[in-house]
Amino acid sequence: MSTDDTVIAAAEALGRELASHPVVQKLEGLVKELEADTEAKRLMADLRRQEESLLKKEASGQPIEVADKHRRQELQQSVAMNPLLGRLQAAQMDYVDLMRKIDGLIGGSGAGS
Repeated sequence: MSTDDTVIAAAEALGRELASHPVVQKLEGLVKELEADTEAKRLMADLRRQEESLLKKEASGQPIEVADKHRRQELQQSVAMNPLLGRLQAAQMDYVDLMRKIDGLIGGSGAGS
């Protein structure tokens, strides 16, 4: 039977392995690039604000205007066309895939083996 100390030591070892994994390192590098890219950050913030605005309208039963939908679509296209944000999105997907494999193993389902 495992003790708390054994489980914590295993978690710390997993954390060290993850920190050195190429998927995690790539994602961290792209996040640092994003922090320095004002245009990409602006695009992301604009899209987030637009999405929040639409969600608030929907939640309150207000109509969502065609112009609102067009603005969201324009922002989504701008985000998709930004090279850094495209690389970041791909890296995030790789990270999520890695975490799903790990979660499946921790959960005992054997996924990812």
